[in-house]
Amino acid sequence: MKTLDNFHTLLKEKYQRDISTEYFFVPKFINDTNQANNYVNNFTNNKSDYFSMILSSEKIDLNELVNLIHKYQNKISWVDFMLCPTETNISVYVVQLVCLKR
Repeated sequence: MKTLDNFHTLLKEKYQRDISTEYFFVPKFINDTNQANNYVNNFTNNKSDYFSMILSSEKIDLNELVNLIHKYQNKISWVDFMLCPTETNISVYVVQLVCLKR
């Protein structure tokens, strides 16, 4: 929670715009090493894919996200957050749960 608050503060300062403190998360697991490498190299080029994914994916709250990360902590290599711009008063985060083969 503290990390998200800090993130919102940084975004507000950078873009001179309020970021809603109401939010939900759209989790996406990346389970393959090649897919993970592709994700790292091309993340900014594929944002349109994420917007369509948001519409069709399950949305969860912070508690559910924490439980999901805790449940798969032995498989997750790292977690990335992408704040998606919206016209509503709700912030939408795509959460990439990258699981490399260990």
